[in-house]
Amino acid sequence: MNETAKNRAIYAIISLLILGSVWMVLRFGVNVPHWDDHAIRVLIDEFSWNKTGGLFKFHNEHRIWLTRTVTLIYKSISGHTDFKFMMYFGQFGLVGLMVLYILLVRHFKLNSLGLLFIALFIFNFSTVENSLWGMAAIQNHCILFFAVGSLSLLSTSYFSEKASFIGAIVFSILALLTSGNAVLIAPIGLAVLFFLGRKRQMLIWLGIHALVFAIYFIGFEKSVSERPHIEDFFLNFLALNGSHFYPILDTVFSTRLAYIFGLLNILFGLWVIFRLFFSKDTNEKTLNFLAIQAFFLGTLALVAIGRNDYQVVTLLSSKYKIYSFLIFGTNILFCLQFLKTPKWKYILATIALFLFVNAEVSYLGLVRSTHMERVADVINLKSTETDFNNTSYNPPKFDFEKSLQAETTEVDPSKIDSIAFSGNNLLFFENNLQKFHENYIWLKSKDSQYLLPLRLVKGSLFGTVEGIAYLDRRNFKTDFYQTYFLEISENEAALYDAVKTLNIEGIPYTEAPKNW
Repeated sequence: MNETAKNRAIYAIISLLILGSVWMVLRFGVNVPHWDDHAIRVLIDEFSWNKTGGLFKFHNEHRIWLTRTVTLIYKSISGHTDFKFMMYFGQFGLVGLMVLYILLVRHFKLNSLGLLFIALFIFNFSTVENSLWGMAAIQNHCILFFAVGSLSLLSTSYFSEKASFIGAIVFSILALLTSGNAVLIAPIGLAVLFFLGRKRQMLIWLGIHALVFAIYFIGFEKSVSERPHIEDFFLNFLALNGSHFYPILDTVFSTRLAYIFGLLNILFGLWVIFRLFFSKDTNEKTLNFLAIQAFFLGTLALVAIGRNDYQVVTLLSSKYKIYSFLIFGTNILFCLQFLKTPKWKYILATIALFLFVNAEVSYLGLVRSTHMERVADVINLKSTETDFNNTSYNPPKFDFEKSLQAETTEVDPSKIDSIAFSGNNLLFFENNLQKFHENYIWLKSKDSQYLLPLRLVKGSLFGTVEGIAYLDRRNFKTDFYQTYFLEISENEAALYDAVKTLNIEGIPYTEAPKNW
């Protein structure tokens, strides 16, 4: 296969991967506010053009101007707030990141096979936590585009030096208005300019960012949290770097293996740096590699510090996993030129393909359960908030809603095998679920109703499986509830009366105030 045909095949596969990622949002995304999305909804509903300062306010440690502005513009055009559109916009951020890598490959004449590895690492189901959450999709995907774009423009002469420098500043400021980890771009960029010997641009870069930072941190409230012990920090940092291997084929393994994979990922990067330093390549290529990787590694370091209250298992499966993938993928992209024998390329290709398949297999269940949770959120929101005339958000309608009629149910006492308490949660167990159906517990009292998704926990590949549903009793309305089982397939929905009446007592709870 000649070079032109190879590149066409690679770009065709990349296009299919992008379409697959967009399809995930199309098929499993639900237009419903989730967690922090409610803050966006409130801001949009209460927004007036004489209060544009609200777009720049802190949201926890971030100024999410981009997320708010994109949502506001969409609402101004369409007349309503659509959280699924926010998910699609986040996909544009990932596509933009992919385009930046393509430009890098063309500029430095790198092996285009590396692009395929990068695409496999970006467009897979492991991004589910970000991709199916409106606010997180824009913030956590677009920051990658702006950060890599800023550092690439600064260290790579795509255009004239002046135009690239201006572009780098614009991207850096946009990144700061997207996510808090953009603060890393300023010191990394300053180091890049220093090594390039651009003293005048160093002073301009330093001056502009000093002014921007002075304005940026006005009103910032430092969160009160314990900083991790130095040993905990390094362990968390290593685990985050190795999270691209976790879990393996949907099987949870010892976190020690994550530490090993993380260490190998870092050592791999050090080897690439060593080869770049002692090769005949330009400083531009080496600086580009160092700058991009410094941002990825710096972000994981910030996460290891700022999310020190997370368990390691949570960090391994969190929304920061894409950084581990990108570190590994960028290592491969820049190392392919040093692999003289096809054997190592085949080995890396096998690893990359395994990681992609592993992500698809391991996170398909989470993709489906996330979709079910969002569907339940819509039904529960409609139950508690019946009038949507005074809000820009219009909840979607589902075909199965007409099945939620207690008068037309089939009685089946065998549904819902057991119910148990666990802390603040009430747990519902069912041992005979169809794997490819959506299954829910529906609680109905005289005045209210609540839908709970049954998460699949274990079972055969094509037979029945076991499921569990969690009811958080914090601020749940105390009442007597009749319990129903809802089963949804592609063509129909069936509601069963489980003949179980529960007296559920809610637990009064006041959540700590958020910096919204």
